[in-house]
Amino acid sequence: MLDSDRQECESLARKVILALIVPCVLVVAFPAYAYFEGLRVACMHTILVLTWSVLLTNIVLIRFRKLPFTCTLPLFKQHSIVTLLACLFGFLTYALSTAEFEASALSQPARLIGLVPVAAVAWYIPHHLAKSTIDIERKLIFEESATRTIEALRLGDYGR
Repeated sequence: MLDSDRQECESLARKVILALIVPCVLVVAFPAYAYFEGLRVACMHTILVLTWSVLLTNIVLIRFRKLPFTCTLPLFKQHSIVTLLACLFGFLTYALSTAEFEASALSQPARLIGLVPVAAVAWYIPHHLAKSTIDIERKLIFEESATRTIEALRLGDYGR
């Protein structure tokens, strides 16, 4: 799955995530909804779940370049709490709006068209950010080089 010439971590992670999600939706969820709710509901639910899965995967993988458990943990930064709160807010918005949107789209299928502009914006932003990243930031990182304490403190600079 990894192109050895390009080593783009973001595309590899996207392929792995979608390779796990798409078969589950198509093999498990679609037949179950088709059996219990009918083919129309199964198609609408599958389209909605796959669309949101692809969009959420693209949003989550913005500037992703480190594989979990292969690099040292990042230091706590002052903006970590803000990042955590933004993630929680994003999750709640995603979870609540998706369920509400699906319920209204199942009652009135024409509302499914309202997904198109939201999906276009949610696709364009990560796509634009991915195009604007430089090649060095796309490379896959397995291990970080440790910074030596003397270099980090720049103690050698004062003797010159």
